[in-house]
Amino acid sequence: MARRKKGKARSRNGMNIHPSITGLSSGLMVASWLNSKSGWTATAEGKESVTNWLQQGDFNRALARFIENGKTAFTQGQPTMIKALGIATVGSVARKVLKNPKIGGTKFYFRI
Repeated sequence: MARRKKGKARSRNGMNIHPSITGLSSGLMVASWLNSKSGWTATAEGKESVTNWLQQGDFNRALARFIENGKTAFTQGQPTMIKALGIATVGSVARKVLKNPKIGGTKFYFRI
């Protein structure tokens, strides 16, 4: 068996990913805005959401709503986008200051 070089890092197998909680939450805020009927809501989006039309098989209406929501995200969705950016920035600063803390167990955990 060949010896491994000391300076070479082991490659990850892709099974043990450790996502960032703040990155996931900001991404979900943006995804919720793009899915919704008229902007981000904390409740159910209703019958006119992108995912509902995808479930019904109406891909044209789903794509049209997704594009429309993407356009309005820059005008009406600015508070949501700023909150998402703020959450991601706070998480990034916390990782730098707190030396990348882990939340969870030893094998499966999240990062801030």
